[in-house]
Amino acid sequence: MSYRDNPIKINKELSKPMDLMNVGFVGNIAVAPIPDPATVSSNNAGSTYTSGGKTYYKYTGGGQITFNQSGNGLVKLMLIGGGGAGAGRYYGGGAGAGGMYYDDVIVTAQQYNITIGGSNTNSTALGKTALRGGTGNNNSNNSGVSGGCGGGAGYGRGDKTFDYPTEQQSTSASGGIGFNGGNDTVLITPNEYPHGGGGGGLGAKGVDGTSGIVGNGGIGRSNSQLDNILTITSSGTGGYIGGGGGATANHWNSGTGGQGGSGGGGSSADWNGGGDLDANAPAQSGVVNTGSGGGSAGRGTGAGGGGSGICIIIVG
Repeated sequence: MSYRDNPIKINKELSKPMDLMNVGFVGNIAVAPIPDPATVSSNNAGSTYTSGGKTYYKYTGGGQITFNQSGNGLVKLMLIGGGGAGAGRYYGGGAGAGGMYYDDVIVTAQQYNITIGGSNTNSTALGKTALRGGTGNNNSNNSGVSGGCGGGAGYGRGDKTFDYPTEQQSTSASGGIGFNGGNDTVLITPNEYPHGGGGGGLGAKGVDGTSGIVGNGGIGRSNSQLDNILTITSSGTGGYIGGGGGATANHWNSGTGGQGGSGGGGSSADWNGGGDLDANAPAQSGVVNTGSGGGSAGRGTGAGGGGSGICIIIVG
């Protein structure tokens, strides 16, 4: 049998490892073909944009899109859940941004429904789910709720059993992007009251709260990380999308409250108050259609709500 006919080619240079990419096998190996770009027959997107031979379908509210290609088609999906609401009582953590799904999706010839989450609500599209943002934890009843990006921890607890800093989007059935909320430090002495943690953003975790640092919200995802989508579709704010909410300072260890993360995160009720819990009442909400988290409440003022989510489908 010749070398050419041998089902496993002999490596003539025995001193080198076998080149597995140069090993021939008898028979065919099935390789799934990469689908061609999908084609759209109808849609009710709020806006459409074209750039570089691609079409961008932008949904800021619920809608539908129908594909009509023969067989499977390929699109790219950016989907963000509604941001979480900030903690409802002072000394609380900022809220997390909604989780993000950003990847290729294979679609079939059919109509798909799209839902855009408001504050504390998931978004869904093309069989994928972007989770709602985590709610910031407060200082009294541990009412935080986990989510796509984690909500910030309440002050002085130092125990993740009772706080909700962990993001869930990357471990969900849809996968995707999320970052943890800021944790806090354990209360050591009455003179070292730590501040709460900021909510997680889509670009970084929330800032941890300490006795000297109030947790700002994590920054959002940048335009450069998203292949220029934000610029092309006039989305996000300041070149980012999906910032976390800011935590409130405590009045024993006075300080300016936490600011929202770049990309639309809401600042706390005292973000510019020098420790006055009601100086900027109420807290700021996340910017609409960024999925950003809301800021934590003041002493007797309301927390900021989460910004609504968004869906962008890229075809071509």
